[in-house]
Amino acid sequence: MWFEPDDFHFFWLSRWMQPLRSACPWLSPPVRQKAQKKKKIPKWLRPFYVQHWIGHAVAERQAWLAAHPNAAPYRFADSMPCWSKTAAMPYEERRMHKLKDSDLFWLFDVDLERALRIMQADPAEIGEDRWTQAALGTCGHLAQAYREFQRRCGTRRARSLIREELWLFKLLSTKEIEEEEERNGAPPLTPALPVQADSLPAPVS
Repeated sequence: MWFEPDDFHFFWLSRWMQPLRSACPWLSPPVRQKAQKKKKIPKWLRPFYVQHWIGHAVAERQAWLAAHPNAAPYRFADSMPCWSKTAAMPYEERRMHKLKDSDLFWLFDVDLERALRIMQADPAEIGEDRWTQAALGTCGHLAQAYREFQRRCGTRRARSLIREELWLFKLLSTKEIEEEEERNGAPPLTPALPVQADSLPAPVS
């Protein structure tokens, strides 16, 4: 595995993961609100501010969906969570380096939506360890995508790109409202065109 048992405690107790935990309606308010400041963030989840941004974006998206139950929540069939250990392993960085920019954006968006879907699942039903493993793995994948943007265009530009993607993720609600008004319903959003499966980085086995 690419994370240690202490990383599970980090997810459940740290203030950096608090925004993401707050997006899970199945967790009790005390669990969602725990925010210990001294919990050290694992290196593979860094930078911490990106995880904080991601958590806030997922929480805001989840809150909007809860207020609009007829809206279509997902764009990507590929964002369905997988609860296996293999799915939580890191992507092969060598293959990430070879991705086209458009495919890297696609990968980030799919993992972002997967984080939302994991938060919508009941940890008690999935199994707390498997649920936490999937959440940590997805957060790690998002961090990998950010670091690849950072490698390609520098920290300042990578931050700007990620914040824009998170803003667009939250902005989907506006598009859905317009479509709902026009069509008197909320049909599923048109999925993005899939990329070739062999072009994507596989988890390290």
